[in-house]
Amino acid sequence: MNADVSATTRLHELEGTAINMLSHASPRMLLIDEIHNLLSCSARDQRAALNAIKYIANKLRVSIVAAGT
Repeated sequence: MNADVSATTRLHELEGTAINMLSHASPRMLLIDEIHNLLSCSARDQRAALNAIKYIANKLRVSIVAAGT
């Protein structure tokens, strides 16, 4: 989507930028590939990532498809 962000951008700013850009693109589905990589994170990080995915999907009112092994 050619987002112009710096490496020092804070997480909540990145989330806002992603939601703003995706709302203009108006997708109907959020496809997440390699979701099994969450298994290498700690339980706390897994919960945070899944909550972020859920928040974005609810905010944009899209379906989630997660693919992985």
